[in-house]
Amino acid sequence: MSTEFDVLKLRRATAAAWAAQNPIPEQGEPCYETDTHVLKIGTGLDHYNDLSGFNSGTVYTSLDDDYEIDPITGQAIPSYTQETIEAALTAIAALGPTTLVTLLIAPGTWPITSNTPSGTLPYAGDYSSFTNVTWKVVPGAILQIATGKTLTIGGPFEAGLYQVFQCDGTGKVLLNQPTNVVWFGADKTGVIDCTSAYQSALVSVSGNIYTGTNPEVVFPSGIFEFQTDGGMTPPASFSSQSYTVTGAGIGKTLIRFNPPDVAGSYLYKNPSDSAKTKNSRFTGMLFLNAITTPANGGCFYFQREQHLGFTDCMWQSFNIDFYLAGTADGDSLRFYNCRWVYTGQAVFYFANSQAVVIELTNCNPEDIYGDVFYVSSAGGGSVHVYGGSWIMDDGGGTTTHYLINLASGSGTTTPDFTFNSIKTEMNSVYTGFVKTANTGQPLIATFNDCNLSTTQGAARDMVDIFSSQMVKFNNCIIPAVLQVKFNSDVNSYAQGIAGGLVEFNGCSMPGDVTITRTGNYGVLRIRGAFYQPALSAPYYKDGFALDTDDGWRTTSQTQHFSNLLKTAKIKGWGYWPTNGDTSGYSVTLPPNSLIKNIYVYKPQAGAIATAFELHVGNGDRSVTYASSGSAAQNLAHTITKNFAVGAEIDVGTDADDRVVRLWCDGGDAGAGFGGGYAIVEYY
Repeated sequence: MSTEFDVLKLRRATAAAWAAQNPIPEQGEPCYETDTHVLKIGTGLDHYNDLSGFNSGTVYTSLDDDYEIDPITGQAIPSYTQETIEAALTAIAALGPTTLVTLLIAPGTWPITSNTPSGTLPYAGDYSSFTNVTWKVVPGAILQIATGKTLTIGGPFEAGLYQVFQCDGTGKVLLNQPTNVVWFGADKTGVIDCTSAYQSALVSVSGNIYTGTNPEVVFPSGIFEFQTDGGMTPPASFSSQSYTVTGAGIGKTLIRFNPPDVAGSYLYKNPSDSAKTKNSRFTGMLFLNAITTPANGGCFYFQREQHLGFTDCMWQSFNIDFYLAGTADGDSLRFYNCRWVYTGQAVFYFANSQAVVIELTNCNPEDIYGDVFYVSSAGGGSVHVYGGSWIMDDGGGTTTHYLINLASGSGTTTPDFTFNSIKTEMNSVYTGFVKTANTGQPLIATFNDCNLSTTQGAARDMVDIFSSQMVKFNNCIIPAVLQVKFNSDVNSYAQGIAGGLVEFNGCSMPGDVTITRTGNYGVLRIRGAFYQPALSAPYYKDGFALDTDDGWRTTSQTQHFSNLLKTAKIKGWGYWPTNGDTSGYSVTLPPNSLIKNIYVYKPQAGAIATAFELHVGNGDRSVTYASSGSAAQNLAHTITKNFAVGAEIDVGTDADDRVVRLWCDGGDAGAGFGGGYAIVEYY
């Protein structure tokens, strides 16, 4: 079926012809003087000569003759017809920069074989002088720019959603307004690779003639497929430049990534630490990974982009959404009203060592099947996350994924993550908050004012750490079931938090907190909880220490202590340590201390040490406050003793009476044979 299109033409004649006929134009009828470029609008009452008019500018055109015939006189107007673009611009330049001109491009291919405007024109070198020229390109007209040549359009440009530019080789166009990828041949049906069209569109707004605040490339509604690895990467000329990429909306503009099925492919791939952009924004589009093997496809890979912003965007089915590999300066990523679904390995993959700020406003990532923040072997730096509601699931698998996963960190800087006012929803037992690897890499993860309460399924290792790693929750809402796993064999009391520290400060803790372990050391610290959790035993096992206050506000509480529990550790010895020992075999408590809890562990002399006792005071071993008084206790090598409120041990003020020692009895339990240690909690 053929389709014919009508061309709307104004009623037109020379000024003399209009004056001679002096008709009464219809109300709203435009009347154009072809020689003076005056436009008058009819009233339906007044004669033509009585109407006021205004100058509409000169029209230079390369259209067919039927466009250039005076409809009243029937005479051709050859003086406004040019055979080439260069000729038209030369004629326009002769009129001066104040004359308003419309350059109308007819159907056909119009080659640009020289830099246009060329150096022979009066305004060469100052392309903004041609802001008086409005370019209008009708369907079927193609401006073909030869390789190595530049077409500069400093004034307004008008065209519909059809191709108007063909850039051969290194040929390029420079525009002084937002550009549309379709003008450069981008296919809206998702069949043809859009890489070349998009790159040409980016270049068109990168020149120094662009007077807008942020150069803009527009994707209309449609499916735009990128079949090239790095197809949306800005060119090197964009170093330190800002730009905006605008779509028609998540449900209207689809950016589909479908390159050859090769591992490490990214839609946006800028591995250079120097060719960085600045303040770039993406708005109103859905990024979809369509590569045959989804694990091979990522979205954004960069080192130093400085500032990237996303509004009303969505990422679907990418293995990695953002790969950060910067080594200097800092990046910031800002998201507003964005979504993520079906992410594979990680939303954010850190192989960086610089500072990063991530802000999320009104964002609801859902169905995250991998980790949200993944720190690789080169990862580190300071990362601050603000906002966001993260919905994590297992995708049908049995591998546990975490909000932050320090997978194999060995970078030169300590990963320091701070999460502020985030919300999480864990929809599987195979999801958790923090996971680290046994690499000796320190980690600091701090959660401030976060809602972490929504979980489904049984208890899981939601915090899973090794040595030298610290996780803090400040003023957070904690899940009803929280399992903390310590994996360290480093003595936390001898080396600060080397055994790992998990701390809750001022949190709402409505449920159970459980410790599991594969290592021998770690510290769980609870301060100012709003609800007393059911503290699952054992909390003191082979070096674990629960460091809490008793200021929990519960309905059954009868007494509140303003002082926090403090902890002392005493090493065991095979003979009576002397008073004032500084090696850790005796500890002198502060005056008037009240001993609340005593825990004794594992003398390594085994069967040789037939008994072990904790003593308070100087000299007299009969003052025993914890003793292995049974065969079972001797075998288990553990003692636990808790003193009720009002029955604590008051050590008084005498220096000798405030000494605490652990003694191991046995025939050969001399120096070095005692092993073991005790932990004393006191006010």
